[in-house]
Amino acid sequence: MRGKLIVLNYINNGLQRIVAMTKSKNLTNKKILMLGTALVSLNTLGSTELKATTGAISALATIVDAITVSSVQALNFGRFVVTASGTITVDTAGADSRTGGLTDASGAGVIQEGIFKIGGTASVPIDVTISATNNLTGPGTILLGSIDLNTIAGVQASRVGTQAISLPVGGTATFPMGGTITVDAADPVGEYTGSVILNAVYQ
Repeated sequence: MRGKLIVLNYINNGLQRIVAMTKSKNLTNKKILMLGTALVSLNTLGSTELKATTGAISALATIVDAITVSSVQALNFGRFVVTASGTITVDTAGADSRTGGLTDASGAGVIQEGIFKIGGTASVPIDVTISATNNLTGPGTILLGSIDLNTIAGVQASRVGTQAISLPVGGTATFPMGGTITVDAADPVGEYTGSVILNAVYQ
């Protein structure tokens, strides 16, 4: 709008000059016609307006199922006799191994891997993280060391880092878990319990 006012003022000044010059008889009719044509052209230019342009972006929203984490089976290191310090490891398939002076005293089927069940929306990536060390406590304390969780792809997630998983069609899957405990020769007889926390969040 400001540009149009400037042009109109310019035209008005030009017309006044033409009138003044005509009165003074310093212009021929041809020159007056040329000046008038130029001013009319400027007026036409000043009335031209720029057209607005538009653009657009997409707007997206996705609803997903709430993630659920539940325990299907407890991780059990079994019963054992301690004659010297040692370790017991249960892998994600439930097989056990031991070092040092620890002798198995478990009945059949006592030693087992832990199993988590995770639910959510299929094919949406989920980050799974295992909690920091939680010791087993009872009459004393037994160190619950390394923890491994098998993902759907067979990749193990340790409590050191985060493992990405993706649930299959149906939106649920189970994940076996193994671990290692370290037993001291001075640990008193009794039952020891603890827990492993699994955190799951959509990426």
